[in-house]
Amino acid sequence: MSDATTPEIGVLLLKLVPQSSIRFNSARSVHAALLRRIELVNPEISRLLHDAPHGAPSSDHPWAISPLLGQPEHTAQGLNALPGRQYTIRVAALLPQVVQALDAAFDADHPLGREPLFLESVPCHVIREETGWETLATYGHLLNTASPRRRIALRFLSPTGFRTARAGMPTPTPRLCLEGYLRKWTAFSGLSMPAEAILGYAEEHLTVRRTQLRPASVRLGWSVEEGVVGWVEWWAEGGSPFLLRLVNALANYASYCGTGMKTALGMGQTTRL
Repeated sequence: MSDATTPEIGVLLLKLVPQSSIRFNSARSVHAALLRRIELVNPEISRLLHDAPHGAPSSDHPWAISPLLGQPEHTAQGLNALPGRQYTIRVAALLPQVVQALDAAFDADHPLGREPLFLESVPCHVIREETGWETLATYGHLLNTASPRRRIALRFLSPTGFRTARAGMPTPTPRLCLEGYLRKWTAFSGLSMPAEAILGYAEEHLTVRRTQLRPASVRLGWSVEEGVVGWVEWWAEGGSPFLLRLVNALANYASYCGTGMKTALGMGQTTRL
């Protein structure tokens, strides 16, 4: 942390070792297990993370989670996580109280933090290396340290999709991605951005230069959601350096808030390259 003592956003990395085989892409079980653990330390925050505003998409919850990340095993039943093998869960908090609740729920110095996490009734040993936090920051820090870089490359770690009227799986274009980043920034940061000007800049000055994407799916209970994983590179040509700096701040924010729909249920986990 460079400009505040209390982090407002963060990405927590948890290493999990299952004691028996579980479905690899079952993000709903990860979501439920994390909520159960948080409820033990802060029931109010657990409700906040579970209950979206009426009619709001699940991507507007103040956190973003990944399914299991790592190397699955192909079996007759599909992709499985194997016992004894180590996997990763990436959990991003978008409000300071969520950062604090996650920190308490997985505090290695507290008995609760050493308890297994149960995915589909299977106990998984939790390894929280060092602090466990990949990054901690404030919204002001993201805004103040962004630079007007013309190359913006994003990697999608879990299936990433968008709700659009178009058939097929749309490419993660600058406008599609930035609309979601702006919506969450406005909801959780307390700092305003000129949304229309940023989206106008994206339409006029940002292009998709290169992609390496492949189809992927994530299981959400009985349903399966389709998306893409891989990376995309945008290029900015001309336009306002001020607006480009804001676009870069939002691209950095993507590593916390995720991209596209259902980011609170395992979709759209993103890092900036």
